[in-house]
Amino acid sequence: KEAFGRLYQQLNDNAPGAVRALCFIGRRHIGKTALLLAFDTAFGENYIGARVFVRHFMPEDEEELLLMLAQSATEAILDSTGKVGKLNEIAQLEEGGDARAWLVETFLPIALSAVQGKRLVFLIDDADKLLNAIRSGQLRLDTFAFLRLLIETFPEVSFVLTLDAEYEPEIDSLGPLIGVNDS
Repeated sequence: KEAFGRLYQQLNDNAPGAVRALCFIGRRHIGKTALLLAFDTAFGENYIGARVFVRHFMPEDEEELLLMLAQSATEAILDSTGKVGKLNEIAQLEEGGDARAWLVETFLPIALSAVQGKRLVFLIDDADKLLNAIRSGQLRLDTFAFLRLLIETFPEVSFVLTLDAEYEPEIDSLGPLIGVNDS
């Protein structure tokens, strides 16, 4: 209850400059994934939880990560609304296209119009895998800055991450998406 209370507070902070992102840190098998799985039940119909399980589907590059976010959002919207609606209008990312521009200019505007005022919350499990992918060069150094830009550009978008306790000393690496007070 305490975790969901903190999450509710963070997701609904509409103060100027507020970050609608939170990271849950804990040791293995403590329930971080279970928390994400219970999101829809705990938050109801005004929130759509788009789950991204990085541990099972580690993206090879940024394009794959952004397409994973789009796919998880599409599935969550379909589960929530039961309608394809405007999602049919989304043009596919062209081969060799700019995935960031596609997500911001094409995908999210249409996807968010399909949710009709609900908050789309990306639930990213095992964010430590993303940190490792950044270190290895698979993902760009500014990946978390781009995710922060999504929150700033789209007030209906939020992020919830989970991080293994082993990576707690590296919480700054999740910035500017996640700050010290956002975990």
